Amino acid sequence: MLGEAARRLRPLTDRPLWEAELLLQRVLGLDRREFLALDRQSDVEEGTAASFQELIERRCRYEPLQYLLGSVPFCEIEVEVGPGVLIPRPETEVLVERLSHWMTSEAPTTGGRMVDVGVGTGVILLTLLHRFPGWQGWGIDPSADAIALSRRNCRALGSQRACLVRARHLGVLAPHSVDVVVSNPPYIPTSELAGLQPEVRDYEPRLALDGGEDGLDHVRVLLAQGREVLKPGGLLALELATDQPDIVVRLAESVGFERKESFTDLAGRPRGVVLQLPSRAGR
Repeated sequence: MLGEAARRLRPLTDRPLWEAELLLQRVLGLDRREFLALDRQSDVEEGTAASFQELIERRCRYEPLQYLLGSVPFCEIEVEVGPGVLIPRPETEVLVERLSHWMTSEAPTTGGRMVDVGVGTGVILLTLLHRFPGWQGWGIDPSADAIALSRRNCRALGSQRACLVRARHLGVLAPHSVDVVVSNPPYIPTSELAGLQPEVRDYEPRLALDGGEDGLDHVRVLLAQGREVLKPGGLLALELATDQPDIVVRLAESVGFERKESFTDLAGRPRGVVLQLPSRAGR
């Protein structure tokens, strides 16, 4: 059964057997260790086999593996994922790692207030709140599906320090009230959406992908509004497309930010920036 599933998945993934195993593991309700200990000659109940075949059919229509599995690991936590909400990716783990580094050295040691714009599953906000227990967090997203999913993840992880708000940008916050703003904003130029992989183009929300004509519509808003809501010395961290960090640094410097770091992803490609407002004494 696994061999036949892998054969069917081969045209759409470079890890067909691994994906088939994960889907069967989900249907059986086993963790990875339990699944690997199974006798591969075991009979499979008819209902289980039918459920597995349904998942394979959906995957063959390019439905994302993460939606079929229902969850995804991220840094040291795991979150629920589902249709209508952007799937967390390894590149965003790098964003969290780099921001964590700067928060440790530059942000208030007694705790502070962070905001995740475009909160999606809540994975960035929840990871940072897990790492910085003295902090409070806001998650902002225009999508009702995203806010609902973030709330479920907050409950599942026992986080009581996150406030989730359905809104498009930072205008809901008071001026100079935030220490850190982080975002994985929509950054794909509209003209490039049609050429995305089917899993992304046909299933993930356009609202979380479309960055406008040059991909930077939302970034410009974040820079302008971040300048207003951040306290002096506040940090702004952004994930970006590989050709955007240098452009964004120039835009940021034009409105008063200083570059702390332009960082790369695990493949060594430019992936984002960490920016900072001058402290009051430095103005």
